[in-house]
Amino acid sequence: MSVYTPSYSASAASSELTLCEQTLAGSSSTSTTRWTYKTKHMTIDLGPRLWEKASSPCYGLNGRVEGSIRLSGAPNHVQRVSVTLMARLSTSVSQEANGSVYVSKLMARTIPVYAPSMPGSGAFDAAHGFLLPIPAQINLKGGVSRLPPSSYIWEYGLNCDVSYHIKVCMLRKRRGVTYHESILIPVLYLPKSEPFMDGAPDVVAALLKDEWDESAEDKYPVITASDQFDVCAHSLYWKLSVSVASTHVSGENVPFVVTFPPIPSGQTDIVRANISARIVRRTTLRRSSSRSKKADPVVEEVISTGRIEDSGVAADGLAFFVGTVRAGAAGQEASWCIGDMVKREHILLVSFVPPKGSALPHLRCERKIRVTTDPSGTIQRELNALGGVPTPALGLLDAAQPK
Repeated sequence: MSVYTPSYSASAASSELTLCEQTLAGSSSTSTTRWTYKTKHMTIDLGPRLWEKASSPCYGLNGRVEGSIRLSGAPNHVQRVSVTLMARLSTSVSQEANGSVYVSKLMARTIPVYAPSMPGSGAFDAAHGFLLPIPAQINLKGGVSRLPPSSYIWEYGLNCDVSYHIKVCMLRKRRGVTYHESILIPVLYLPKSEPFMDGAPDVVAALLKDEWDESAEDKYPVITASDQFDVCAHSLYWKLSVSVASTHVSGENVPFVVTFPPIPSGQTDIVRANISARIVRRTTLRRSSSRSKKADPVVEEVISTGRIEDSGVAADGLAFFVGTVRAGAAGQEASWCIGDMVKREHILLVSFVPPKGSALPHLRCERKIRVTTDPSGTIQRELNALGGVPTPALGLLDAAQPK
């Protein structure tokens, strides 16, 4: 039995159909080293490809969209050319009856690049440069919010897309008819974040020695609270308290202390063996309708688990257990929010599940922490090293693009 094998060649025959390249792919000979895009009468250059892993132009905190545009065609037909940086939020909740996608404009900034009457426009066939700073903060319904990173969250029941685009628009007029020639270029905004102060305090030592300086709480608070249960075991009132610093760098260990009332003799090892700790990445999406009686959809993902490393009895008789849990992978986690519309939070969740048949209660306690991409001083140090070019948080690339 013979099998037919088609012949292959480097070029397509005249009778074959071929796929044309998209204009956004960059069709010039320099597209492998620079971000270049073309329309019928414009060639846009957004500069060199600085970041190897990025599939689109990528900008960091306080970055600037900088480039040039070359025009072609009849000069007397061009009325003006402008560049706009746009940020938008697209959300949907699958449980909602209409299943609609809601789009909110987070930001839009436009600058003129060329017009025949605009001072400093230069010759029509020259390279027209432009520079558009990316704001670090935006105003949302009267409040101020940090500009969020590019994010693509697609989970069961919850979809969220924070996207950025550069729109280059040419207004042309010919024989009394106005034409708009434009191109929409997707870009990535990946700002780095740092703790608000240098270094984390020694939370464990401060708590155990009762030497915590409460005057520093506004800068770097330690959150101490209890989830209490009316359960009596061995004539003791049981409760679980978790203490943890409020800000941590992704990839670093998060120290925490779990405290109990005095534990009966022989129960310490049981308690220690049944304490679990993990950090959860929690995404909350506000429903489009404020009249909805349903709770806002929440998606959670465990990014790391921890362990208890030490235990003892404090001076006041409380039993304490010291542990650590890693704040995800280095550079790949960041806490952020967009007003009250979307929240990306990190939660330290500690629980105690006693063995079957034990008289001890089930206990659970969670504490919100802020996770940053980098330690203090990183942003300024990299700015100095790269001559003022902000380095994007490339660890967030996977979360910024569809998989």
